[in-house]
Amino acid sequence: MPENLGTDILDLWKEYEVGATIESQYVNALDKLEAQLHVCSVGEHRLLKSYSLTPVYADKAVLRLNIFKDMLQSIKITMRAQFENEGLEWKKDYNLFM
Repeated sequence: MPENLGTDILDLWKEYEVGATIESQYVNALDKLEAQLHVCSVGEHRLLKSYSLTPVYADKAVLRLNIFKDMLQSIKITMRAQFENEGLEWKKDYNLFM
């Protein structure tokens, strides 16, 4: 393994964390959207109850790029229906992009 590989990986991680490039912002938004899609798709409503931040998890990342606005809106529509089916409160703060 090349000596500088660890440094290269750490540099990429730092770039991702701060959103230093458009690519890192894109990956960050997709990462957060994927987590929300997972919660919506697994059908385990216990996940909704244990993840109170889930409805807003991708908001900041999507606001940065805005390219994923429609995707996030679709996810939130599904998630809101799941919250309502489970009798969980859907707060006004969750309505960004809806």
